[in-house]
Amino acid sequence: MRSTLIASLFTLFTLTVTGQTQNFVVNGGFEPTDCPSTGTTLFEIAPPWRDPFTSSDHYGPCTFPGSATTNNNVPPQEGDGNVGLYGYGRFGQIYNREYIIGELTTALTAGQRYRVSYWVHPVYTPQFDINAGIDGPDVLFFESYSDFTSSVQRNNYDYSSDSALHPDYTITELNEWTQVCLNFTARGYERYIALGTFRTDEEVQAELLGGNTQPTLGYYLIDNVVVQPIDEPVLTGTRELCPGGEITLTVPDGLFGEWDDGSTALTRVIDEPGTYSYGYQDGICYRVDQVVVEEVNCTPCNVYYPSAFTPNGDGTNEVWMPVFECAPIEYQLEIYDRIGNLVFQTYDRNNSWSPPADAQEGTYVAILRFTYELYGDRTVIQERVEVSLMR
Repeated sequence: MRSTLIASLFTLFTLTVTGQTQNFVVNGGFEPTDCPSTGTTLFEIAPPWRDPFTSSDHYGPCTFPGSATTNNNVPPQEGDGNVGLYGYGRFGQIYNREYIIGELTTALTAGQRYRVSYWVHPVYTPQFDINAGIDGPDVLFFESYSDFTSSVQRNNYDYSSDSALHPDYTITELNEWTQVCLNFTARGYERYIALGTFRTDEEVQAELLGGNTQPTLGYYLIDNVVVQPIDEPVLTGTRELCPGGEITLTVPDGLFGEWDDGSTALTRVIDEPGTYSYGYQDGICYRVDQVVVEEVNCTPCNVYYPSAFTPNGDGTNEVWMPVFECAPIEYQLEIYDRIGNLVFQTYDRNNSWSPPADAQEGTYVAILRFTYELYGDRTVIQERVEVSLMR
């Protein structure tokens, strides 16, 4: 009995460590360790987090709990600490930006899917022009601490990177923390994580939190940063649908969630093209996977080749060309005489062979190469036929 209990506890511990609660971020909650007697940097207060500009704010028992004009008296989302960063606006011509850099327990694996989750709370203090909610903060992963300054372009106190992740909606809720969940595929060897805004103000979606002026400055609180591996999406990519046909989308047994039309069945029959999604709880985040259904041609392309024609000037059967039941994407037609000389060539399906008046009667060889779309893929056809020229 005791051995069974120990085995069960070991299994529970293993699932907790390796399952959805696993976090690759060291001190993702910005918790202070031993309050330093003299140190004031983020690394001294909540290691191993660092602040390259030493200007971000830490709220907690080692610093200060905040106030109405600093963090709107917002307590941490969880635990005893959190940070505050500027992420939008300008001081003159300089972008008003602050960044923090954390460390992962292990390097990320190339090709593995991961989720980064963090909690955000905007601050609204109009007397200091802090009145903007934005679609951020952004998240950036990199291999070494020095990569932040060596591989990311700095411009007017702003680090820009096309690799940064960010939500596609503005965060404006002032009464509670908002969770952000972003899924990504690792390039490999990422060992550090940075949070801030890695875009210019012109690239950021900003929304006024209150008042009747334009968004000026954006400042937000961050807490509980989590990075963990996740499974591949249950819906992804594209599926092909034949005209007038149907396909069935399926999610795994036991995965309780909801389709975009509100249904909760594990299967869904689709008879129209479009984007279809399935949302479900995946660990600490609500996840939405989607698939694009495209209508494609499902009918093989038939081509009719006239066996003979009579270019004799009587107005009937004067030219020769293949007749298609589809629209070729690429097209090449070559005509050869009986001794192998090329007498006609075209890449335009609308061009026909109209031989000159001195062309000899007899049998010619037509070689046709064309591509067309079938079941969503390009299909290549090459055919050789004989054509009789008669006067």
